Amino acid sequence: QSSQYPQSQALDAISGAAFGSICAYIREYGTPYQTSRVSALISTLLSQQKLEDSGGSSSTGGGGGGNNKGKKQQTSTPDWASLRQKVYQIGGDWLWTHATNYWRVKVAPQMQIPVVLMECALQVENV
Repeated sequence: QSSQYPQSQALDAISGAAFGSICAYIREYGTPYQTSRVSALISTLLSQQKLEDSGGSSSTGGGGGGNNKGKKQQTSTPDWASLRQKVYQIGGDWLWTHATNYWRVKVAPQMQIPVVLMECALQVENV
């Protein structure tokens, strides 16, 4: 169990990196409509994270040490799978394929990400 936990943390970080890269790609090459939808999704995500960050430390004076507990991390970890699905639906299959290929070829190798984690961080259900 203890060896799985760092891997899930790594996957969370990689999913975040992949998500950011794919969103940036779609904002660069997508239509104005796709770009605005992706931008809205990102700002929603950022505002949710800000709320949770401030709620964790400042509102509870003595509870600052509780941030390391597993429960806290689960609540503050975005649901990458559903976020990816939304971006996939916004961008469509063609744009998604190009964005993920770009990430696989250009971005992930620089981060030295294992292929298994890389593929996990890019999974979507093709609708």
